[in-house]
Amino acid sequence: MKMKMIERRNSFACLLLLIPLIIMVWLNPGCKDPNDYQPPEDTLANPPDPPVLFHPMDDTFFYKYGIPYPLYVNMEWSYIDETEFYLLQVAGRLDSLFSDVDPIEVYTNTYALRIDSNDYYYWRVCAYSPNWKWYTNWSPTWSFMTRYFKP
Repeated sequence: MKMKMIERRNSFACLLLLIPLIIMVWLNPGCKDPNDYQPPEDTLANPPDPPVLFHPMDDTFFYKYGIPYPLYVNMEWSYIDETEFYLLQVAGRLDSLFSDVDPIEVYTNTYALRIDSNDYYYWRVCAYSPNWKWYTNWSPTWSFMTRYFKP
């Protein structure tokens, strides 16, 4: 009888120790998904200079003769080490200053842009890496024009 009482007391003591431990783990705000880990801000590097635009050159004119749209414009810019992705913005009007244009995430330093109409286009690129404090600055804005001519 005395043995059963000791066993119950030990079981109760273990339960009393286990409950606070479970509550601490469950309610601990410091326990996060390991995939959400971000290094402390002071370990991140400043981003490098923005990408250098290569193609299409500024003020380039593309035309299609006899074959209607679409036209694919191959866009290229400099590769930046450690880049996870680039953001490419292409706008049909400079006065919007890209405010209404969603950037395109590009995982290489080239992109084939589909063009479906005659227009004057403006483009720029920036880069992102999780090892940097923020994105690079935007590259200078370049432009190109497309025209379709009927035969």
